[in-house]
Amino acid sequence: KYGEILSKEATEVIDKNTPFSDSILRTADGRAIVDMYYGNGNNNTFSLLVYAYNNNAYEKRITEQVKYLIKEAGVDGIYIDQFANGTMFPMTSAQDRTSYDRWDGRSVILNPDGTIKMKVFDIGYASAPSRARIIRHVLDRGKILVANTQPVTTTEAEAGGFRFYETDCENL
Repeated sequence: KYGEILSKEATEVIDKNTPFSDSILRTADGRAIVDMYYGNGNNNTFSLLVYAYNNNAYEKRITEQVKYLIKEAGVDGIYIDQFANGTMFPMTSAQDRTSYDRWDGRSVILNPDGTIKMKVFDIGYASAPSRARIIRHVLDRGKILVANTQPVTTTEAEAGGFRFYETDCENL
């Protein structure tokens, strides 16, 4: 399942064994949200759902990988899949768009009467400056960037690169 919520015990194991503990999508009580969709069919493998934000471990890793690929491997361009997490769905239905353990300073989920039910971290919106930095890192070196998902903010769109919206698995 895409967007599987792990137990507190499993989350503790992950947090102790990954450098990306500051980059993982989480529930309000801190449990990790992961991707088990692409596993081997035995439900014993998963991918962490992570996001780049404010120079966190994942943003640093992506930047390091881009530097290596451009400088050492000599590539002409970079492709990034699922670059803007969950932005094709509303915040409350995307399994990879919202982290519920923190607040981005703006995003909320409302009650039917319009009062605030919960303050949340909208990864699509809040991580846009980090994605723009990654884009500029590639383009400033004269390389090509292609990424799956549309830009979320004007700043991200103006950073450049080629973006597309994958729809093969969506019932549109």
